[in-house]
Amino acid sequence: RNGRGADDEEMHTLLLDAAGRGNEYSMAWEVFREMTRRNLEPSEDTFRALIRACATNGDFLRACMVFDEMKRRGHSLDVAYNCLLTNCGKAGDVEAALSVFDGMQKSGVQPSLQSYSSLLHA
Repeated sequence: RNGRGADDEEMHTLLLDAAGRGNEYSMAWEVFREMTRRNLEPSEDTFRALIRACATNGDFLRACMVFDEMKRRGHSLDVAYNCLLTNCGKAGDVEAALSVFDGMQKSGVQPSLQSYSSLLHA
């Protein structure tokens, strides 16, 4: 892949992240679909931004689907676990938070202060 593809991927990731944080959840997904149409490979940052958008909008099911895709592609999951925990906390879903936390520990990812804080907020 040439440098231009990397620039395009980064630009799309920034747009996706801004849309997800700016209450434009459907736009975040549209940007992600556009990346797919352009054959741009989503980076770890892209997936984390998408999980954050899901968390911001209380869409735990989609966040889990994005997380599973990250895992399938072999991306690092440490920050993604915290994004999922944040999502559980916002939804008030203690059972899901405990499940995510358990998976985090079983996969060898060391919980951070943010992990524990998100767990407590669930």
